[in-house]
Amino acid sequence: MKKLLIQIAKFLAVSGTGWVIDFGVFLMLTSFLQFNVAYANMISCIPSLTFVFLVSTHKVFARSKTNVPLYAKYIIYFAYQMVLVFCISWVGQWLYNTVAGTPLME
Repeated sequence: MKKLLIQIAKFLAVSGTGWVIDFGVFLMLTSFLQFNVAYANMISCIPSLTFVFLVSTHKVFARSKTNVPLYAKYIIYFAYQMVLVFCISWVGQWLYNTVAGTPLME
């Protein structure tokens, strides 16, 4: 049980760091470079999801012996995450534009 709690704490720390990376890049893109919310969210997730995947697979979780290479797992994980982020980005942009009263994409 103690080992599981330590693993959960490590994953939360890695995920929290990923969130900080994501939010920092998002803030830079929206505040300083004037990207719209949807595009900024899609771009800012790439370094953070890559960080979380790499650190989690190397430091948090034991790598099991499978026939699927790590790069293939990353591609699957990346594609899955990008579909989710794409959908959420459009919803976020719609909410932002609804509150701000602007068209969906500028």
